[in-house]
Amino acid sequence: MNIDMLLLVWVKGFIGGRGRGTDIAVGPDGSVYTSGAIGNTIDFDPGPDTYSLTQIVSYDDAWVAKLNVEGDSAIRSCCRPVRI
Repeated sequence: MNIDMLLLVWVKGFIGGRGRGTDIAVGPDGSVYTSGAIGNTIDFDPGPDTYSLTQIVSYDDAWVAKLNVEGDSAIRSCCRPVRI
């Protein structure tokens, strides 16, 4: 891969609450997968609509989001961690 050939295609963000991103990956179809921890409520729709996820138990609750190649939300979910 030639770094000079990379182009910024789109930038999106999630707003509100407390949270932190921990991982990002790109799938073979160009979809972007992100994950992290959530606190309070965060709007996971990167566009003008709203798709709010709220922590279930604590700041350790996890979130996962998938954005398609256009940067639109495809999947988002929040889950409670299980301690073994």
